[in-house]
Amino acid sequence: MKVAPHNIVQHELIGLEAHVAASRDPALVCRRGKIVDETKKTLILETARGAIRVTKEGCTFDIGLPDGTLVRVDGHLLSGRPESRMKKQLRWKW
Repeated sequence: MKVAPHNIVQHELIGLEAHVAASRDPALVCRRGKIVDETKKTLILETARGAIRVTKEGCTFDIGLPDGTLVRVDGHLLSGRPESRMKKQLRWKW
């Protein structure tokens, strides 16, 4: 399955570029980097100053797809183990 805006939540995120668009923690806003690892509750971004751990809950991410498309994703949708999240069927409300 090719990564696209409609399936970003169910896709592998490691290797994609991410930008923290909003966060409960003001120190994380505008931090950007490549997603190098993911856990149930966090994303690890490799930034110019080293790796940082960002909680998924309470953050909104702009994730860059390989084709250059930028997708804004609420961190709440990314919560859960990566392998479980990929199996989930989401019901989109447009």
